[in-house]
Amino acid sequence: MHVRALIIVIGFSLVVPVMAGASEEDGDDPHSVGRDGYFLQFGWDAGSDLFAGVGQIGLHRSAADEFFGIFQFAIWQSYARNFIGLLQIGAWNVEQDHFIGLLQLGAYNEARRELYALAQVGVYNEVTRAYVGGLMIGVVNRTGDGDILGPSQFGVVNIADDIYSILGQYGVYNKAGDNFVGILQFGLYNFAGRFIGIAQVGVVNRFYEYGGLLQVGVVNFAREINGAQIGLVNHTLELHGFQIGLVNLSRKGGLPFMPFVNAGF
Repeated sequence: MHVRALIIVIGFSLVVPVMAGASEEDGDDPHSVGRDGYFLQFGWDAGSDLFAGVGQIGLHRSAADEFFGIFQFAIWQSYARNFIGLLQIGAWNVEQDHFIGLLQLGAYNEARRELYALAQVGVYNEVTRAYVGGLMIGVVNRTGDGDILGPSQFGVVNIADDIYSILGQYGVYNKAGDNFVGILQFGLYNFAGRFIGIAQVGVVNRFYEYGGLLQVGVVNFAREINGAQIGLVNHTLELHGFQIGLVNLSRKGGLPFMPFVNAGF
């Protein structure tokens, strides 16, 4: 009886530390798998703490804390804390900290911090912090509190706090909450807190500060216009240029109300 009790105590003392160690290791990172992978990983779930090689192929999921390779592919989710490679492809792509590569391609693309890429292409594309690259192409393109440097947004809904791009925003609903610097906002509704560009073209166009050369739409509103407004209804608080439309309103510069053509300098 005493021998059996002693064996149970010794066995329990050996098993518990191993279980505790495993729990602590797994608790640090829910995506951690506790091993490294090289060259090519293939399986239902292809996962590594560190992967360096050609790529990961997961029928369900691919994951790596640190990914250095050519591609990461999964039918469901591709995940990397830090990704340095060419392609991340899956129905749901997640980058936790940094993505440096060519393309994120999937239905739902999520860069939770910084994305340096040629393009994000999907149904829903989101970058939380900063995006330095080329294009966001999707039904919904959105950035959080960070900046867009370089890329243009093409989608149904395009939202950014700050966008500094070559081409601009093209969609049904385009919004640059703080700063828009680019050639064009083109859509049914265009808004920019501060607009520095060539033109806003849409049904309803709004910006608050500075301005481009041209607003073309059914209804145009600007705090200050330095160029021309062309539309059915044009309204500005300060006019330095021309208003061409059925109803033209200006508080400063030009006439307060003038049909057809109004001018202020």
